[in-house]
Amino acid sequence: MVARYGGEEFACILPNTGLCGAVQLAEKMQEHIRALGIEHSASDVARVVTLSLGVATLTPTDDLEFQALIEAADKQLYEAKKTGRARVCSSFSDEYL
Repeated sequence: MVARYGGEEFACILPNTGLCGAVQLAEKMQEHIRALGIEHSASDVARVVTLSLGVATLTPTDDLEFQALIEAADKQLYEAKKTGRARVCSSFSDEYL
């Protein structure tokens, strides 16, 4: 499922998908957007549209709130932006459990 999360942020929920599969999909998304070469003349960052992606996986438990997964992915998204944009950052995180 893909949904707009806010502003220029989107969320892709991939049930039964491990970190490796999620990262592979994120990298394919990057490749496809890069190949389109969509001009972004209003950007101070890049002359074409790019994607910064944060990927996170968590093992569901009865005590786990859905917000934990969003927070983990958001943390990785900001890491991607902070370290140069147009990249995929990922983490399997138990810190939110």
